[in-house]
Amino acid sequence: MEIPYKEEQTNELQLWRYNPKLITSEDYVDPLSLFLCFKEESDERVQMALEEMMEKIKW
Repeated sequence: MEIPYKEEQTNELQLWRYNPKLITSEDYVDPLSLFLCFKEESDERVQMALEEMMEKIKW
């Protein structure tokens, strides 16, 4: 669902339907899925957080 207009106080909720333990041992989204979800986000803060997160991953 797209938000027709975004305001500063708008919240967006995403529901993911997969078991994260298929990819990671944690109970939350894996870093690669999170990166792919937000890679097109225009907010610089999000991009900086994604870069920081990806730098910490041991490939």
